[in-house]
Amino acid sequence: MEKSSSKIVARVLIGAYLASFMLQAMNVMSLMLHGLSVQYPDASPQQIQLLMTVLNLFAIIGMLIAGKCASFFTKKTILVALMVIMGIGGLIGYFSTNLTMVYVAAAIIGIADGSFIPMTAALIAEFLDGSKRATAMGIQGIFVNGGAVVLNFIGGFLAATFWKNLYYIYFAALPVAIILLLVLPNGGQKEVALPGEKAPVFTKFECSFLFTFFFNGLAFMTLLSNVAMWVFEAAIGNEVQAGIIQSCTTLGSVIMGAILIVPMMKLLKRYHWAVSLTLAAIGLWILSFANSLPLAIVGGFLVGSCFSMHNTAFYSIAPSNTHPAKTSISMSLGTVSQNIGMMLSPILITPIAAVFAESIGTRFLVTAVLLTIAAVVAYVLPRTVMKDCILTLDEEAKASEAAANANAGA
Repeated sequence: MEKSSSKIVARVLIGAYLASFMLQAMNVMSLMLHGLSVQYPDASPQQIQLLMTVLNLFAIIGMLIAGKCASFFTKKTILVALMVIMGIGGLIGYFSTNLTMVYVAAAIIGIADGSFIPMTAALIAEFLDGSKRATAMGIQGIFVNGGAVVLNFIGGFLAATFWKNLYYIYFAALPVAIILLLVLPNGGQKEVALPGEKAPVFTKFECSFLFTFFFNGLAFMTLLSNVAMWVFEAAIGNEVQAGIIQSCTTLGSVIMGAILIVPMMKLLKRYHWAVSLTLAAIGLWILSFANSLPLAIVGGFLVGSCFSMHNTAFYSIAPSNTHPAKTSISMSLGTVSQNIGMMLSPILITPIAAVFAESIGTRFLVTAVLLTIAAVVAYVLPRTVMKDCILTLDEEAKASEAAANANAGA
């Protein structure tokens, strides 16, 4: 890959990290559910909760649309358009007069927000390669998590005044769109195959990661959706302790993604996704029997580390392991698979765990068993069907150096 100048790379990273800061804006909408139920007292709890279902469903649709749009537009154009779309969704929600308009606003915001992950990752991948790309994507996780903390903090105050005021967060996407328009460099690549060239999406590489992404999402959501109730069941505290565990989960994600990801990828070669699933399995297994906060913190930290290692590693090596015309759609499909795992977590895990025991700890244990099986498969894949179809960071560096030398010789 031809390296971009340092000034262009700096502008790209500023834009990508700014967009990443807004990436968790979608989840802030859960803070308006109580106010929504007060505003519409005749609506059932299911109708109120449907808001989050609509949001997540259209986020998945947005991921697929954005990946396809990369064939027709540059990533700068797509990201600016997504910010404008999010702002429009916020305006519709703010001026809504019925639940249907609130659902429409959620669908529009979901489409925009769901597209941010693959598009920001694809933008970084276009201008950086090898270890620099992996490091940049790891740092991106800091802005994603930092944005989640700041937006939830602000959102809590806004929702406390009036539920519609929460839409001010989505209005902020409009000035962000202007900043991206000014900061991101013009040009960029459209992901288009040459005439007559085959550019498959569902390669062995992609299919294997669809498998691991699903279980990655399953593990993460099993922790997040159960930990607040589990601390009471395990008699180790209340919402404060649950918040500490979730914070340590985020900390594990940040440390792994921003500091350790490059050395871990170089050390583990083709096995980083298998190791990441193993870490999550160990973390959930610890949580299944933990009877103290320190043990629970260790478990949460390992699950967070798994989430970051898996995702950052995939986004880092996907560009060198997929056809250039399919990089964005490849990243989008991986994220879709992960979101499906998140959505299915309560549907799959809760009834399976209930067969053995009506306890939240059992849910952690069941998920740990499923992840162990998935990890075994992930260890086997690089030795069998994927033996010759994964290019590691070191191999990519050697290939880039060889290509540079060949061009210099020519």
